[in-house]
Amino acid sequence: MKTRIDDWILAGKPWSQWKTFLALDTYVILADEFGWESFTSVIKQYYQQPLISVHGDMNRLDVWARKYAKEVDKNLCSYFEWWGWQLSDETKNACAELPALDEDLIDKYFRKHYNWHVQGVPELMGNQYSMHWI
Repeated sequence: MKTRIDDWILAGKPWSQWKTFLALDTYVILADEFGWESFTSVIKQYYQQPLISVHGDMNRLDVWARKYAKEVDKNLCSYFEWWGWQLSDETKNACAELPALDEDLIDKYFRKHYNWHVQGVPELMGNQYSMHWI
């Protein structure tokens, strides 16, 4: 996981590479923070909802981001945007009323599991991150 994400960051975090295992990494970090129950609950909600009209990946990701944020009662917009999700203003506004994350989940995950630190705050630095062992 570390190598895969490291390579993706060094390549400039291209959206075209956010698929399969890299996409799974996005959810593994959330499950590590909020528990797998949150993940399975969101999957259940997503697939039990009435069919909605979505156009392209980003609309589906908007729905997913709103549902996950509501499930864990945290504004996850900066987290999903770090992964390259281009969230709509509607989603950002809907999540704005939720409490902010207490700390950067990506950095927290890598410090916990790999003793590896991702420097850079998404809101301040965009895609500019540096990585090093601590």
